[in-house]
Amino acid sequence: MGIKPIDKQHQNILKAINFLCDWACQKESDPKALNNVIRALDAYAGKHFAYEEHLLAKISYKGLDQQKYEHKMFMLKNKKIKSQLQNAEHADVVAQEIVKFLQAWLKQHIFEHDAAYAPEIKAYFVRKALNAPPLAPATALSQPNPDK
Repeated sequence: MGIKPIDKQHQNILKAINFLCDWACQKESDPKALNNVIRALDAYAGKHFAYEEHLLAKISYKGLDQQKYEHKMFMLKNKKIKSQLQNAEHADVVAQEIVKFLQAWLKQHIFEHDAAYAPEIKAYFVRKALNAPPLAPATALSQPNPDK
């Protein structure tokens, strides 16, 4: 998207998905490890959504309500997944379902919904940088004396 803090957060979410993919492919995986990843993903996604929504509120983004709805649906789905995981006989099957859901959701959410606000957020950061206090003056460097 070209927005460093959000791109970094998306990358971390993708790392969690990759971990889930790797986990689902192992034959003797520890279901507790999967549960820990799901909990961490839930917490991280919650922080990411709060950050994103805060930025969108700052710029009075017209699609903020839709973003909030998408985020809420994600968190509800994640809660349902955690419940399924606790009751599952085969955690690897649940892990595969989680991966499919996350891949589809992120693809649609990032490339459609988040991409829609990217120009406005970029413009916000540019305006913010332009309105920032000026940098402290650099120390004077000795200038060559043209008379010498």
